[in-house]
Amino acid sequence: MKSKNSQIRLRTAQYFSFVVKISPQTMVEQNTELIEFFLVGSLDDANSDVRAQSRDCFMLYKEKCPDEAILLLHHGIKAQHVKK
Repeated sequence: MKSKNSQIRLRTAQYFSFVVKISPQTMVEQNTELIEFFLVGSLDDANSDVRAQSRDCFMLYKEKCPDEAILLLHHGIKAQHVKK
């Protein structure tokens, strides 16, 4: 997500969304630290497409790990970044 190329950042966001969507809940729970690190950085990206894809990823993450997503909202990301 540190790449200057917005297409790479977008593809990374799409990849995270896909992985969260198809992975079983236990796998998502085992990787919450990595997913949350990604979400904190990508939801504040300069590219609107990256932010939109990251919001979708957050919603998928929230479905599988609602308690962790709420904690992330309280401590890691701004609520206005994930509201549609």
